[in-house]
Order: sequence, then structure tokens, then C-alpha cells
Amino acid sequence: MREMLSADDVFSELGLLRTSFSGALVLLEGSSDCSVIDGFIASDKCRSIPAHSKKNVIDIIVLARRNGVSGVLGIVDADFDRLNNRAVVDQDICVTDYHDLELGILLSGVMNRLIAQYCDAGLLTAFLNRVAKASLIDAVLECASSVGVLRWVSSIRGLNLNFQQLDFTVFMDRASLAVLQSDLIRVVVGNTRNCTATPSALATEMAKLFSRRPDLRQVSCGHDVSDVMSIALRHVVGKCVPAIAEARNIERMCRMAYAASDFAAGSVYLGIKAWETRNAPYTVLKF
Repeated sequence: MREMLSADDVFSELGLLRTSFSGALVLLEGSSDCSVIDGFIASDKCRSIPAHSKKNVIDIIVLARRNGVSGVLGIVDADFDRLNNRAVVDQDICVTDYHDLELGILLSGVMNRLIAQYCDAGLLTAFLNRVAKASLIDAVLECASSVGVLRWVSSIRGLNLNFQQLDFTVFMDRASLAVLQSDLIRVVVGNTRNCTATPSALATEMAKLFSRRPDLRQVSCGHDVSDVMSIALRHVVGKCVPAIAEARNIERMCRMAYAASDFAAGSVYLGIKAWETRNAPYTVLKF
């Protein structure tokens, strides 16, 4: 399987590509990330390559420098690095503004355009008054951050908790878009084979991390935000049919609506432009 490829495997592919293409090469964590960046790169001067993991991107950048392969740039998700005070610092690697590239797309302004199109204004106003939030995005982020903090606990403690195929409706109060933490923990622990952590211990760890008042944009995973927004659009502030408001479809719509101006407002764009200046004549972007 492609996701099992090592940094050496992908570097070998990069080397083969370099024999027939002399332009810039951009490494990203996965093929879905490549599909986002491909809309903005100068295709005659640059190619994107999925590295199949963040670690692979970082390791391949090191391999490229060690082997004298020039014109190679990496783009990785921040994940929890900033929260853990160990952000990636490398002149050949750009890091997303928020937790991951998907969240950056959702918070770029694209999600606000989606809300304007699919929300019922009366339902939205009533909901925001009820939960005392300034915006729907604020409420969605707060909800998704509970899952994010549990992911953070798992990452710090090396617990390998299983967050695959979570059904958010099982541990959410729809009326307030609030997560019922004990139900969340119960579901995740139940999904995790041979889980060594007790629910009470996980709750204590989550409380400690929440007490730091972390930036929710660094905590929340883009996919989790999409899952919460899906529930909001179908059941809370709108009456969207599932085919439209399904979480993965929300992501597809946001990716399609993610314009060059949205991308150019983020630090990844600025990082790429700075890299182009340092690595002339290599060119990545078409604008």
C-alpha cells in the first residue's frame, strides 16, 4: 500500500522524476493535499509529490540536501507541534497556519460563504443567541476542539487511540453543538483495541490541556470541523439534505471554492514565495 512507503522509497521516486523534469518539486503529506496545491502551482515549472506522511516529507527534505538534489520544497501540517513547542523549523519546509491544511481551507473564508448559502438566517440567529457565540464557526470549532484535545492526549501519551469513523451524533448535544465528554471518551476507548488508558485518566488529561486555553485552531482537526458543520447544517441552523451537507462533501465544496486569493492570504503562500526567492530560478506558484 502507498501509505506504507518509506522516505527512501519516495526519495527514489523523486530521483527518477528529477531525471526527466528539472523544475521545482513540492512534497506534501498526501494525495489530497497535492490536489489542493496543484490548482495553484505553475504546472510547467513544478510538480507535487505525495510523500504519504509528515515524517516522510521531513526526512526526504534531509535526504535531498544530503544528496545534492536541489529545488525540493516540503509542506506539512502543524498538527500539535506549536502547542507542544516543537514546531518544524526548516528553510525548505512550509508549515500550515492551523492544525492542518484542511482546517486552513475551511477557515479561509470559504466556510463563511458556505454558511451564507446553506443556513437559515432565523435558525442561525436563534442558535447563536442560545449558545452565546459570535459565529457558527466559533461554536463548531469549540465542539471539534473536544475531539482535538483527546487526539492531543493520545499523541502526547502515545496511546494510539482509534478515532476512525467516529459518529459525532453519538456524543453531541445537537441543540447546543456541545460534546458530551464522557460519551466521547467512551466511544473512542471502545473503538481502541487493548486500550490501556481509563476513561477517568483521559478526562483528567483533557482537563489539564484545556486549562492551558489552547488556540482552538491549532487543536481542531479539519475533518472533525467538517463533521460538526455537517450536523449543524442538517439539524441545527439549516435543513440541508445529507447529500449536500455530508461532511466529506462539505470538504469537497470548500476545496472547489478555495480561491487563489484565499490561498494567498495564508503563511504557506508567503513561505513558498520566500523559498522561490532563495532558490531562484525554481518556481512553484503561477501567481
